Amino acid sequence: MIKLLFGSIALVAAAAIVPATAADMRTRTPVYKAPQPAPVHSWTGCYIGGNAGYGRSRPSLIDPPEGVVDGSTAVDLGSHTADGFVGGGQIGCDYQTGSWVFGIQGMADWADLDGSRPLPAAFSSDARNGVFSKVSWFATLTGRIGYTVQPGLLAYVKGGAAWVRDEFRVNTDSGIINWTSDLTRSGWTIGGGLEWMFAPQWSLFAEYNYMDFGTFNTVFVPNLLVFRPSVQIKQDIQTVLVGINYRFYRASPF
Repeated sequence: MIKLLFGSIALVAAAAIVPATAADMRTRTPVYKAPQPAPVHSWTGCYIGGNAGYGRSRPSLIDPPEGVVDGSTAVDLGSHTADGFVGGGQIGCDYQTGSWVFGIQGMADWADLDGSRPLPAAFSSDARNGVFSKVSWFATLTGRIGYTVQPGLLAYVKGGAAWVRDEFRVNTDSGIINWTSDLTRSGWTIGGGLEWMFAPQWSLFAEYNYMDFGTFNTVFVPNLLVFRPSVQIKQDIQTVLVGINYRFYRASPF
């Protein structure tokens, strides 16, 4: 009798629990997750980075310049291409207002731009004689104006001042006598490119730059009392660069 009583109580309790549990399962409220905000890009802030690419210098030489050596007729030594690898770094700051970005940037690159050409027949027919040039570095200080094509994609133009370190050499006696001139020149530059902010505080860029150093006269050494080899040189440089920037500060979350 006692066993029958306890068995009946257990059955009643089980019958009461099962419907309640089923009801709880049917009425359980799903967990609500708030939608994630869309990324907000900001170009405001300062940055530092590195770059690498290709450069080409195009010097043209005339020896001697008109009026420098009395009674002399200027001889065009021709032009040649000096090209090669360039690489360095940049630092700058940007400020964004609406879709526009305004900034300033300094860039300095090591360069290995080498080139040469034979002397014209009026000077020498020896193949060992020629004009040689090398660009060892260049630097720019530019302003930058950009427009955000997309929040994380900036199209920009830049322009300002440029400097270059040149080395020129002229072989005039079967490649034995080398007249040389090493100098730093200043000029102007203009360029443009695209920059992509691919992660918080990180961006990649690709750009083209044109640098013009005008026409100038330079005296080659060694100088002799009876011969002062002054040469007129016209030069420009073009570069194609890719690089990466790290931004120290963002005005709003990414």
